[in-house]
Amino acid sequence: MNKEKKKYLKRLEGKLGQQKGKLNIRLKNKDFDGAITASKTFLEGVFEDIHVILLGQKINTKCNDLRDKFNAIKKLLRLDPYRQSDEKIKSICGALSSIVSNIEDISNVNGDRHFSEITPRKYLASFVVKTSLNLAEFLYQRLKFLYKEYHPKRINVIYEHLVKILDSPKRAFSKKSLLEDEEINSLLSNFEKDPYVIRILISRFISDFEIENYRRNDIFFAALRIFSDYLEIDKVRAIFLKCKDNNQTWPPYGHLVDFLEEIEKTKPEFINEDMKEFIKEKKI
Repeated sequence: MNKEKKKYLKRLEGKLGQQKGKLNIRLKNKDFDGAITASKTFLEGVFEDIHVILLGQKINTKCNDLRDKFNAIKKLLRLDPYRQSDEKIKSICGALSSIVSNIEDISNVNGDRHFSEITPRKYLASFVVKTSLNLAEFLYQRLKFLYKEYHPKRINVIYEHLVKILDSPKRAFSKKSLLEDEEINSLLSNFEKDPYVIRILISRFISDFEIENYRRNDIFFAALRIFSDYLEIDKVRAIFLKCKDNNQTWPPYGHLVDFLEEIEKTKPEFINEDMKEFIKEKKI
């Protein structure tokens, strides 16, 4: 994290502490409509800060309400329900959007920027204040979590742990069995199967993992089965170049031909003429 982003993160941390006191004073003074409006404004500021920290720029001015601004950051924080495979995480992500939507609606009806003949009830203002503070704290911790998870040392621990898991009879598991394995799922859930981390892990296997015997060959291709849905054309070709001259990856015990044939079934455009010729030659 560069100095500029650290500054914004520190500012965000300070804002959380300051606003907690200010919003609670409004409640204590029975300024319920003001507390609701201030809560919404506070969240807007938090969303803006997160956007600047992650992208280096403010949210598009076309994002007029709280919902739009939350939508601008939730993908950056990997909080989009459609990107989640874990049903519990998916449910939490969906609930966050509902909370933001409700705060927007309550503010529009009861906030002090809008005329209302009905004074907001204390419990409603208290709900908005506490929910806004809790949501902001959650987003702040989520932001710190992502920076921690993406640290190279952390990803290296995940890589080494996966190699250790696969250095067992599990290296012979099918893709389906690997993806259903409790130990593997527990490891992947540490970073919520984030595509960014998975792509780094794929690159690590391609660049660093040495295949000097059939056991190591089994481990390498088992990892590729786990991550096969995330493979891109450049990675498939890099795998081919890594393995094509290594007789530990050829038939009858190697898996390179099987790997290429599976890719050809699912992503035929990834297979070039050299790969097709290699498959034909090694299957004879």
